[in-house]
Amino acid sequence: TGYVIGRLAGSNTGFSMAEVNGDLVVISTGSGNKHRLSVLRQHDVDGEDYTTFDPVAGLPNENYPTPIGKPGEQIKAVRVINNRAYIVTYRRRDPLYVIDLSDTDAPQVRGELEIPGYSDYFHAIGENLLLGIGKDSIIIDSRTTELGVKVALFDVTDPVNPTEIKHYIIGDRGSSSQAQYNHKAIAYLPGNEDRPHRLA
Repeated sequence: TGYVIGRLAGSNTGFSMAEVNGDLVVISTGSGNKHRLSVLRQHDVDGEDYTTFDPVAGLPNENYPTPIGKPGEQIKAVRVINNRAYIVTYRRRDPLYVIDLSDTDAPQVRGELEIPGYSDYFHAIGENLLLGIGKDSIIIDSRTTELGVKVALFDVTDPVNPTEIKHYIIGDRGSSSQAQYNHKAIAYLPGNEDRPHRLA
């Protein structure tokens, strides 16, 4: 057993928990849209046949006190891949955060990328590419309007400076995709020297 403050975050909440180096990483949202990354470590309970998950680290913390996301932003996408966590928060624009989990006792935000729109779902393409599926958006007279489905490819080779390689917009305002909230709607075939990567 174990607990964190708040509720599981993101459109695909199943990706809000992951095992990293034997620890449990949980991304949650508390009251006032305060987001937190928690690291829980399993401990045996003396004389009992069960274990507990006790918090050992988290973000924000004393060394990295900056909140995850700006005021009022919601977490839209979360994915933990190898020793990194990727988190997208959104209200007007999409900040993509890259969090280093190589030392789970001291997680740290390594980089941030702010672009129009947002991602609801992330899919790893090889070691250093990340595919995001979500919505495009524009700001008119200080109001945000969501547009078509946005498929974007990110290069996270350098976690300090993540970049968007290219994006593609499908449809217009009112368009949506099941992939935004159900990862089973995605079919992906890795590429090789003879064929490109393919996604349906």
